Amino acid sequence: MFVSHDFNRSDIKFNYDEYNNEKKRGGDKDYLFSYIIKQKWARDLIDFRNSDLKCLLIRNCPLEPNIPPSPIEQGYLDPAAYPLTRDLILIFYKILNIIPFSYHDENHGKLFRSIVPVRNEENMIGSYGSKNEFKFHSDNPTYKIFPEYKHDSLNSPEFLSLYCMRGQNGVHTSIVDLDEILKYLDNDTISILQENIYVVNTPDSFDRHHEVVGVSVVSRYKNKFYTRFDYHNIKGINDRAKQALRKFIDVIENIEPIRHVFKSGDFLIFKNQQVLHSRDSFESPFDGKDRWLLRVYGASSFGYLNHCEINKEEIKCI
Repeated sequence: MFVSHDFNRSDIKFNYDEYNNEKKRGGDKDYLFSYIIKQKWARDLIDFRNSDLKCLLIRNCPLEPNIPPSPIEQGYLDPAAYPLTRDLILIFYKILNIIPFSYHDENHGKLFRSIVPVRNEENMIGSYGSKNEFKFHSDNPTYKIFPEYKHDSLNSPEFLSLYCMRGQNGVHTSIVDLDEILKYLDNDTISILQENIYVVNTPDSFDRHHEVVGVSVVSRYKNKFYTRFDYHNIKGINDRAKQALRKFIDVIENIEPIRHVFKSGDFLIFKNQQVLHSRDSFESPFDGKDRWLLRVYGASSFGYLNHCEINKEEIKCI
């Protein structure tokens, strides 16, 4: 389910002087690509998309020599302010053979989303909050999950990556495998969770809010399960639905997740519809050195992106 690698254990060290020289000649992206593809663990990146792995963590990746202050006022900083990190994330996606993309109605259509405490948004349950625990969820649950895909359907992200600019001690991001949850549920409960008897709302991070009625919590395709579960935004329509959802949540609350404290230079990517993730509550100093991650969504094919609400202009800019 999970594999981790560390740049610091590499025989091939990142050389900022060489990178800057290549940048002057316009070859900086080629330099980054060559640097990553030569790593012993590059095979895990290449194979990740189609493998049984659900999560991949690369620690101690290169960062800007001078990281900008965390964007605690607006929650957004133009990627031009962190060009090395921006390009490295996009090179990771290139090697992963995953297409980075954004939605018009989420994050104002921007590709890079800052996961950072924003002043006066501390109580938000989402990217800009901190004081409330962000409980287990998959991202963009109002969109279709894999077994529901149709021509031009608007789909939940297949992949989600987080790149840590700044971490904060004691703040855990936790991940649990959907298959591990289902192992503890009986077949009748799983069947109910697959019925379209649930209501889901857009998370607080969306620019426009709406509700979708008549969806399932999990769905199955070719012996694989996928989910749109979001603790904060999904509920059952009737008693059967509510009871099954309660059992699902009870398992989550008693299962042992993978717990990770992000540190600067950590790059984590996971399969959004096959795992759930959460984040601890915490207090932020609001001093410009606050916890700051960069989130990017990914898709396995352009066919997945054939919908008017996918921001194709943002994709063309990368």
